[in-house]
Amino acid sequence: MPFISYAPNFEDVLLWRALRHVEAGFYLDVGAADPLHGSVTQAFYQRGWRGVNLEPAPALHARLRAARPADVNLALGAAAAASAAATFYDAPDSERSGFLAEQARACRADGQPVQLREAGLTTLAEVCAEHAEGAIHFLNIAVNGDEAAVLAGMDWRRWRPWIVLLRGTPADAAPALTAAGYTLAYRDGQKDYYVAAEQAALAAALTLAPHDADQFQLYEGHHYAHPLTEWRRRTAAAEQAAADANAWVAAHERGWRERAEQAEGRFSRLRDDSARSEAALNVRLAGTLARAEQAEARAALAEARAAHAADHGVRVDAELRGIYGSLAWRWSKPLRGAVKLAKYLRGRRQHLSWRLRHAVAGLRRRLRAALTGAVRGAARGALGFVTARPALAYFLRRQIGRFPRLVGLARTLAMRASARPVAPETAAPRAELQQLPAAARQVYDQLKRVLPPRHP
Repeated sequence: MPFISYAPNFEDVLLWRALRHVEAGFYLDVGAADPLHGSVTQAFYQRGWRGVNLEPAPALHARLRAARPADVNLALGAAAAASAAATFYDAPDSERSGFLAEQARACRADGQPVQLREAGLTTLAEVCAEHAEGAIHFLNIAVNGDEAAVLAGMDWRRWRPWIVLLRGTPADAAPALTAAGYTLAYRDGQKDYYVAAEQAALAAALTLAPHDADQFQLYEGHHYAHPLTEWRRRTAAAEQAAADANAWVAAHERGWRERAEQAEGRFSRLRDDSARSEAALNVRLAGTLARAEQAEARAALAEARAAHAADHGVRVDAELRGIYGSLAWRWSKPLRGAVKLAKYLRGRRQHLSWRLRHAVAGLRRRLRAALTGAVRGAARGALGFVTARPALAYFLRRQIGRFPRLVGLARTLAMRASARPVAPETAAPRAELQQLPAAARQVYDQLKRVLPPRHP
């Protein structure tokens, strides 16, 4: 497996040259930044090393958690003393984030945006006490000028990292490392490499700059690698064109497949329709043949019946000829004539009897009508006679009023005897009529309605 360098100035190559004999080592990275670009520890993580990464910038810490799940990733900064909150100047577009206000002012002066955030502080001694279980093979510190405060928070008597890397050792940081028993082994112009006194043998591996014997490769996005931006752009364009072509082919393939499925569906429907039509035609043909057979059977039956009727007619004709030619038929001719004459006379008698009954019924109706007219005339005359004589009318009304049944009969006779209705008299009744009982006055009023008025 080739060694792939991710560090900005081949720091991981030099460290690997000195520590390649260590399996599954442990590192401590303060200001770990991005997990790939410019990372000193990524190559070691790929080879099974594990460690603790301190990064207070939220975006970079999130990337570390996603890319280094086996590491301990703390969203804290390192200082001489622990603190729950401190002002962190986050410059996301550069590598100059930190806790120093001077560094933030320099970033703003260069036109770089700086965001103020709150971040917690811890000490290297606390981090080691909580997470380090054995040897710390190297400690990388990149905090943009605050290295002395980070070194001040380390317990150098208890924890002895084999190699300590500082970015451009500040003047106040070198004495602390020298006092802790560390010797400067190599300086590459960006980083200073300090080796613990008890690991002085490692200093020999750090005296030479990285070379071909280290057999390393640069990762694809390394700033020392050949720029691949144009090739990436062309590759992306080619991939996009291929994807578009594949999409076009897929779309047309789907269209062709859909059309083929539609054509197959139409063919299947036509085949089903043809099968149903053929079945229906067979059913109709079978019905037609059955009806034809039935018609033939009925014709044969009618023909047989006609033949039978013809034979029967011939037999009847023969029998009639035999009867008409027989001696009994000739001798019974006077008797048949007498029977016919009797039937004719009986019919005439019935006809005359009917006409007589009809004439009698007409005469009876005329007599009844004449009698009814005479009775009506007599009743009308009687009523007129009674009406013309008030005293008589009064007397009759009083007498009839004694018998309720006669009152109804008188009313009926009066109404039948009237020829036409008479309008009631609007004049006030005479004084003598007001003395009549109510029943007599009612009869009198009904007689006035049915009798014609008298004119003086």
